[in-house]
Amino acid sequence: MEYIVVCDFDGTITLKDTCVELVKNYARGEWRELDRLWQEGMHDARLISQMLLDMIKITPSELERFSRSMQIDPYFGEFRRELAAAGMELYIVSDGYDLLIEPVLLENNLAGIEYFSNQIKFDEEGLRGYFPNSSSNCSKCGSCKLEIIKLLKTGRKVIYVGDGHSDRCAGLIADIIYAKDELASLLKEQGIDFVEFSNFSDVLSHMKSNNEKLLIDIGQKML
Repeated sequence: MEYIVVCDFDGTITLKDTCVELVKNYARGEWRELDRLWQEGMHDARLISQMLLDMIKITPSELERFSRSMQIDPYFGEFRRELAAAGMELYIVSDGYDLLIEPVLLENNLAGIEYFSNQIKFDEEGLRGYFPNSSSNCSKCGSCKLEIIKLLKTGRKVIYVGDGHSDRCAGLIADIIYAKDELASLLKEQGIDFVEFSNFSDVLSHMKSNNEKLLIDIGQKML
């Protein structure tokens, strides 16, 4: 059975959440209450996201510099190269924004990874959010990772790597889950099996060396 690898972006590939850092540095107003409402998952994430974007005062060049300054997991580049050598497809799914993702990938020589995310555009009033991957059945996230992964699977198995609140539904459809931080806690509460990791070196080592039935062919491809 063929596998694909799907990774979250903020806090998984990047060391810090780019959206949170953007709000911390550029928002004018009390944004923490809106963030709490988003975390609750009981409100329309698209509306909350736009309210947060309305607080942010930033120019396009400032946003570009900010995005390029975000650091990534030091082992992610190697992880991407190993997957490419093994002929395994890699995708990024994010509930963040394209203008916070693309510059990070370019800055770290990772251009070409296909990603799915929300979008930001500048207009006369500031930042405007667009949500092309939202679900018609659920409003907890702007970008529905569950539906994106369903489209990507096409009869294949999914290895998912994530860390946070917006990854919880992806864990319902993935065949193998690597989790840390909030996602690890959520999966423990739900009794869902996962492999805990700290960085992409852990993920790569486990994929190469683990002898469980689901991982044997991955290890053979990579060795």
